[in-house]
Amino acid sequence: SQTLAKYVQEAADATHKFGVRFSAIDAVAHSDFAAAHGNKNIPGISFCSSPPATNPYTNETLRQAAAVQNAEMITNSKLIKQLVSQQLLDLVEKVSNRPSSSSFSAILDKAKKDGSSHAAIFFSKKSKPSPLVKSIAMNFHDLLPVGEVL
Repeated sequence: SQTLAKYVQEAADATHKFGVRFSAIDAVAHSDFAAAHGNKNIPGISFCSSPPATNPYTNETLRQAAAVQNAEMITNSKLIKQLVSQQLLDLVEKVSNRPSSSSFSAILDKAKKDGSSHAAIFFSKKSKPSPLVKSIAMNFHDLLPVGEVL
């Protein structure tokens, strides 16, 4: 519906900076695809938050999808943005700020093991990584480890 498209577009615009991508399908014309991704209601939203995995039998790369069952969320761009922020894959290494901790050297050891001489360390007063730090870790996970002192 046009109303749902408006809310999804608002959420897509707000979360694009975190590396989140939205796409739309005609669930009436492609009901088998929608159902395979957990969407049994029209209009509906499905999301993938886990990393891609290769099926060992078919050699296809797939991602597990989950459907949003909350009807209020589907028509509220703020709730969609909150869902996206909560579901971002967390590849951020937790780094302790205690002098006796070995977590700084552990993240540098991981960088060396991965063939890099660099690591990104963020400092925060929050108790968990922000969506921005999570998205940086997702985008650079093959290049360097990302840690955050919480």
